[in-house]
Amino acid sequence: MREHRPGKGEPLYMPFIEERTTEYLIDIHTHIAPNVDDGSKSMEMSLAMLRSEAEQGAKVVFLTPHSSAFGGAWTAHTLKRMQEVQETAVKEGLPVQICRGCEIYTNRQRIEEILRELKDGILPSMNGTRYILAEFSVHRGNMDDAKYCLRRYLEEGWIPIIAHAERYCRTFATVETVPWGRIS
Repeated sequence: MREHRPGKGEPLYMPFIEERTTEYLIDIHTHIAPNVDDGSKSMEMSLAMLRSEAEQGAKVVFLTPHSSAFGGAWTAHTLKRMQEVQETAVKEGLPVQICRGCEIYTNRQRIEEILRELKDGILPSMNGTRYILAEFSVHRGNMDDAKYCLRRYLEEGWIPIIAHAERYCRTFATVETVPWGRIS
C-alpha cells in the first residue's frame, strides 16, 4: 500500500484520529507518562495534565517520553507506564485519545543506531506511523549535523517532526527542497 503524502493546501491525513472533525487540537509532544523522564511524577499528575489538555480543546494527546526512556530494562517500564496512562484515561472517561510516540534525541554520532532502533521497534514512531519526533542539541550549533540527520531520516522513509522548533532558528534558517517537501 502506498503511503499518502499531502499536496499543497491538502490536510494531513492522520489515520490514528478516531473523530473526524476540523475543530480539534492535537498535542504531539508531552511528557505525561509518569516516572519515565523529566515530566509527570505520578499518575495523579498525569491525569491532571490530561484533564487540562481536554479543557483546552485537545482531542488527541501523544505521550512522547525522551528516547533515553527506551532501551534495555527501561523499555518495558516505559511501555507499561504509557499503557497505564491510556487505560486510566479511558477508565476516568477523559475525552482525549492517547497515542504513543517518543522524543528522539538525534545527533550524527547516533543516527545509524537510531534508525536501527526505529526499524526494530525499540523506539516508537508517532503511533506506529512513519512520523517521528526529532530533537537536536541547541548547544553544539552544528547545522550540518542536524540537516544530515534529517536527510537520513527521509532516506529511510521516516518523516521527521522537529520538537522545539523555536530553538533551532539559526540551524534551519535556510530552506532546502527535498523530493516531496521541505527541510526548514
